[in-house]
Amino acid sequence: MRRHDRGHRLLLGLQRLRPAWRRDTDCALAPWARRGRRALRHCGRRPLPYLRDHARGRRLLLGANNSGELGDGTTTSQSSPVAVAGGVRLAAVSGGYNHTCGITPAGAAYCWGYDLYGQLGDGQPGAEDETRSAPGLVAGGVSFAAVSAAFDHTCGVTAAGTGYCWGNNGSGQLGDGTTTHRSTPVLVAGGVRFAEVSASVPCGLSTAGDVYCWGQHESGALGDGTTIRRSTPGPVAGGVSFTALSAGARHACALTEVGSAYCWGDNREGQLGDGTNTSRSSPILVAGAMRFAAVSAGSNHTCGVTLAGDVYCWGDNRDGQLGDGTTIDQLTPVRVVQ
Repeated sequence: MRRHDRGHRLLLGLQRLRPAWRRDTDCALAPWARRGRRALRHCGRRPLPYLRDHARGRRLLLGANNSGELGDGTTTSQSSPVAVAGGVRLAAVSGGYNHTCGITPAGAAYCWGYDLYGQLGDGQPGAEDETRSAPGLVAGGVSFAAVSAAFDHTCGVTAAGTGYCWGNNGSGQLGDGTTTHRSTPVLVAGGVRFAEVSASVPCGLSTAGDVYCWGQHESGALGDGTTIRRSTPGPVAGGVSFTALSAGARHACALTEVGSAYCWGDNREGQLGDGTNTSRSSPILVAGAMRFAAVSAGSNHTCGVTLAGDVYCWGDNRDGQLGDGTTIDQLTPVRVVQ
């Protein structure tokens, strides 16, 4: 039975945006303000729309809240926006499966929700029934430029480009050279300076334009030309230099400076966009010769915005997530219906 594609969370930011791509951790926002559209955000796994209260610097969330992932002090799901509790001003948030993390303008990281493996990073050992319904400070005193929450672990990167991860490490997804679960941030091994880190398939884009991945190597998701699991970062094969990165559940995509999109990993639903269902252990060019301003990888599908501002998606479409007016999977990019 196929795993249901509940995300990466499709977040509808309710503010109007400047006509340029911005990034809040691993969630991209599209420049559709000139067309009067809401901004597409892609991250996490469950539908968790949010908006910003600019006047008060608050984050307002809505959606499922079984584990306290809305951070409002309750476990009551919400169909209208609620403020994250505690009075913490958050500059960015990232939604995982049952937990959420954010950073303040000063770089302090807070997490809330489910904490089975220590993915909240507060130094407390995780437990099956352990949840936090309000933000808790991530231990260790590290100042982060961005955080990225995944299924049951979290990663972050500092302004200096140092990568940290915490939570479940059964497949080496924390990148510290071990398979020991961590309830506080640990350094990602290897000394690579990262411009950004995406935790779902743990990958990071280095300041030199190289992509490194680590953890479970399902369907070639680490992109190094093998299917061998890694507990430390390894470079993606192919020698292509990238400027942007987005990792999904079992695949990842990246963009070159000229906007060419490459993807690798699981391709059973066509999420690599190369016209096949063949999984790839190294980057493959997305079909169509389009130039993208940004790309965002979901669980089993991918979307991108071209330099002209048009939106294309490909892969799994059983719930209509490609936006093309059908529920037919697509092996190459199709334009979202206007």
